[in-house]
This record gives sequence, structure tokens and C-alpha cells, in this order.
Amino acid sequence: MAGGTTQTTVEIIFDGLNRVSEVADDIGDSFKGIGDAAEPLANTATAILGIQAALIGLAAAGAETALEFKNATNDISRQLGVPAEKAQELQKSVIDLYGDSFVESIESGTELITQAFRQFGDVGEEELLRISQNAAGLQKAFDIDFEQSLGAANTLVREFGISSEEAFNLLTLGLQEVPADDLLETITEYSAKFKEGGVSAHQFFNLVKSGTAQGILGTDAAADAFAEFLDKIQDGGKAQREALASLGLSFDDIQKQINTGQITIADAFTLVTDKLAKTTDQTVQFSAGVALIGEPFIKLGQTAGSALTLTGNALEDSADRAKKLRESFDDFGTSFAGLF
Repeated sequence: MAGGTTQTTVEIIFDGLNRVSEVADDIGDSFKGIGDAAEPLANTATAILGIQAALIGLAAAGAETALEFKNATNDISRQLGVPAEKAQELQKSVIDLYGDSFVESIESGTELITQAFRQFGDVGEEELLRISQNAAGLQKAFDIDFEQSLGAANTLVREFGISSEEAFNLLTLGLQEVPADDLLETITEYSAKFKEGGVSAHQFFNLVKSGTAQGILGTDAAADAFAEFLDKIQDGGKAQREALASLGLSFDDIQKQINTGQITIADAFTLVTDKLAKTTDQTVQFSAGVALIGEPFIKLGQTAGSALTLTGNALEDSADRAKKLRESFDDFGTSFAGLF
């Protein structure tokens, strides 16, 4: 929040009309002192009355807002089944979200906090607020539902063992740079498969980005290509053995290295796609691609299918993406101070 100005605003809301009257009187006394010392300021009293009237009007709205916050606390307690003390702690985050313009209503802030708590649990007040701010930023920038972004971020955290901030960094990068509407669904559907194959969260994003860079519509096809490869390389049928041999690779050698931990299935995928990309014989390339990647290779086409890669700059490019987006909406203190 924006320091003293925002803190005073919250105090006004929760102290109600009486407190605002006291604040108005204090301001009035200060202006009267100025009027006595700097005659003639004949209109000072009129100005004071105007300020007092404005503050009392603010208080009237504040009293209604205070009631909304009280109701929000009750809603949080009921919906999450948490004690009153925890609900009050979460309510503070609702105040921050609303005060810093991340949400447009107390009701929306309450919904966001409760969903974030359900997805990530009791991770602490500071982290839960940051998670909620990140989800709100994506909602404002890309019209993404809270539930979608929180679910996708939680999937990344759970499957790849990264922090919530890293997860939102990657989501922000993906939504900013991957021209596809299905990114969040792809994350939810395929993350477990990628984890099984030894792929990192950043490699996941490198892959889907490499797919869309080839003009592929959506991210599902690129993700499905790796999922199919994972199944086929473990199957080790005749078709897969012959396909690898046509690319100058040995199935037995690859399996031995996977089994002994020398390489992961992700490494094997990189070996295969590199070989496919360098194969000039179109017939060999197509046959090997279909045998090792399956139907997705046909859907993608030989050029795009052979260009898929887990290598890229997602790790570097995603740094601070969520923070920058978050800070672009954290402007309440400045805008509120401008009213005075």
C-alpha cells in the first residue's frame, strides 16, 4: 500500500463518522492558525467548512464500506471454515487489494482471497497477498478468470517444484508472448506428463513457444507431441527402434542412459528433434517423426514438428514479469492523494 495516505483512509473507514469529525476539526484548527498568522485570509473558514463537509461525505460512504468489510470477514470464515482470527487476517489482504486498485469491489477481493487460499493454502499473509495481486493483474491485463490463473499457477508449483512467484512469472511471460488462447488449459492438462519426462517448467514454456513460433495455432499440439514421444520412447516397439536407427540413434543406448540416469526423456526428445531438424531426406524425416511423435507430428507438419525444442530463454525472459505487471496496477496511493 501507499504509506500514510492509504493508512489514514483505512482508519477513516473503520473509525466511522465520529473519527472523521475529529480529523476534520484538527484540520480546521490548523487552517485557523494559518488564518490568524497570515491576515487577511478571510475565506479560510469557508474553505475549512468545505473540507469538513467533504470528509463527512467520505465518512458516510466509508461507514457503508466498513460494513462491507465486516461482511467480507464473515464470508471468508464461512467459505473457508477458518477461525475468526484467520478470517480477519485474510480480510486485511482484501483491504489491500481493494485499496491498491487490484479489484473493483470488496466482493471481488473476497472472492479472490478465498480462491487463492483454497489453491495454495495457508502460505502466509504476505505471499497470499502477492499471489492474489498476480492473479488480479492477469485478470486485468488478459481477462483471465481468477480460478484459471490460480489453478494453472498452483499446477506449476505442485508439478515442477517452483515458487508461486516463478509460476506467475512464467504465466505472465506466456500470456504476453505466446499467441494462443489455450495456454492455461495446456498447463493443467500436460504438466504431469512433462514432469514425468524430466522437463522443467521453463523448458515447458520453451517448447510451447517454439511451436507457436512456427505458426502453430494453440499450444496443445506442441505439448501433445512431447507427451506422445514420452509414451513411444518407453514402448520401444519395432517402429520406434527403426525410426531411431534411421536418424543415426540407438534405442538400446538411449534406454540404457535413461535407466541409469545419465539422461532424461527430455534429453532424448532433444536428441530426436535435433536429428529430425537436420534430416534432409523428407521421407525419412516424416516416417521417423510419425513413429516417434505420432499423430501430433502429422498435425504439426514436418517443418514445425521438427523445429520443436525444449531449449530457449524462458528462464531469463520470465524474470520479474509478474512483479512488473503487479506494480503497473499498484497506483492507488498516488491517485487517492491526488484528490487532496
